[in-house]
Amino acid sequence: MNSKKIILTMCFIGCQILAFAQYIDPVTFRKLDITLDTATMEVTYRFTFVCGTLKPDVYTKPDEQTLLIGKKISKYFSQQLVDKTEQKIFFSDIEGACSFEIFKKSPEKDRLTVTDIGNDFFLGANFQYDEKMPVMDWKLTPDTCVILGYPCRKATTTFRGRDYEAWFTKAIPVSERPWKFHGLPGLILKVWDSKRQVIFEYTGHEQLTKPKPILWYGLEYQYITREELSNRYKELLADPLGYAKKYLTQVMGQVDYLPPRPYNPIEIE
Repeated sequence: MNSKKIILTMCFIGCQILAFAQYIDPVTFRKLDITLDTATMEVTYRFTFVCGTLKPDVYTKPDEQTLLIGKKISKYFSQQLVDKTEQKIFFSDIEGACSFEIFKKSPEKDRLTVTDIGNDFFLGANFQYDEKMPVMDWKLTPDTCVILGYPCRKATTTFRGRDYEAWFTKAIPVSERPWKFHGLPGLILKVWDSKRQVIFEYTGHEQLTKPKPILWYGLEYQYITREELSNRYKELLADPLGYAKKYLTQVMGQVDYLPPRPYNPIEIE
């Protein structure tokens, strides 16, 4: 990691990284996980999506996802993302599970840091990119509904190739979001695109009496742009075996063909 990349990371996740990034486990000689903040609220969502546009009614198995909210940092991730073992962290290959983690710093809220724990046998590396907080031009409507007992109001926006409908509530006094959504005056409880291919649904929240750590995993990350990472996924799914031969250190023996898989990213543009 060169100095420019370290500075870029510091802009988002704060001085904690500078203080702890070089801590090494004396037994495993691996970088230690870093506690960026402690969460005082935990919000859970269920995420489902359509893998391929040729089968618009076929959804993945729902992925249970978590939003941890601290005073300085929030983190959004799949509950099935990693398996914490003595061998450190690796991606859990479960249908529907998303390998991204999204960090947002408060109170500035002007940048996102996204990591993708693809690991050696999945994407060939763990990736990280930083971006400015995406602009979301929400339009409030008079429509209302009740979700799990909370009064909600509807808002719509267009973001990176998809038209979205969101339902948010002011009854839960935090202005937070699933995934990258932001900018509404309350907690988003449900959001989906107009084709119902991408769906985030609130399942509950808890004020934590025992704060949880918001962790930055002590892995090696390769810096990449959002567009470059999207292209890696596109290449992987179009030709899995070719991708493996190109990027992975180990390729399954006696395998001479792997069929392509559909590619339907959340961010089309």
